Amino acid sequence: MKRVIIFFCLALFVALVVQPNLASSLVKRNEDVPVNTTSSPLTNEDVSVQQCKSKAVICIDADNGGSDYGYESEDKMLQKDINLALALKIGDRLSRSGYHVIYTRQDDKVPDFYDSYDSADWRIDKAESGKANYFLSITLYSDKDIYAQGYSIFTQENDQMISLGNEIVNQFELINYSEYKGIDSDHYENFPILSDKDIPSMLLQIGHITNENDYSHLVDENFQTKLANAILNAFIKEIN
Repeated sequence: MKRVIIFFCLALFVALVVQPNLASSLVKRNEDVPVNTTSSPLTNEDVSVQQCKSKAVICIDADNGGSDYGYESEDKMLQKDINLALALKIGDRLSRSGYHVIYTRQDDKVPDFYDSYDSADWRIDKAESGKANYFLSITLYSDKDIYAQGYSIFTQENDQMISLGNEIVNQFELINYSEYKGIDSDHYENFPILSDKDIPSMLLQIGHITNENDYSHLVDENFQTKLANAILNAFIKEIN
């Protein structure tokens, strides 16, 4: 009988003292858990990106596409696909920073063009219809000399675009990317993609697909992000 009374007292103590305290502790712990009330929360990646002030409209052009493969090789990714991957990566970084980004293409669905002028007209029409403030075309070199490497920048005779090009060079040097081969604003008329003088435009030949060192960087997703961040930093400094 004495043992029954002891067990009864212990059970009563647990019911009246221990369980309420345990429940209270659990409720408090749940209240301390932050609740995300936003539909599209910022990530650490977004927070670290410097925000632009201009909200400029930037048209990103990935060269080639569709039946135009660009450079082809059995052991390499197609040039048109590298151009697109880089363009989308660059556009993503610019967009996260607050620029309004449009594209001439976001996939491989483009018309068959008669020649480079026909292709350029189609791409420029995309930029014009999107009321782009700036136009950036991404392409690659191919060369019979597999040791040839590096990047070049072609712009119109536009001081702002020349300054942007020089800053892209500075940013590429910070990430130790390839060889700088120069900025050319004197021969832009040789490039149909730069023919619209109403839209400040740049053609960035961002590397040699035929050079193993350039190629390894151009197809590496992590290094693509470095290149895109470098271009973003240049825009923030020169077009903000």
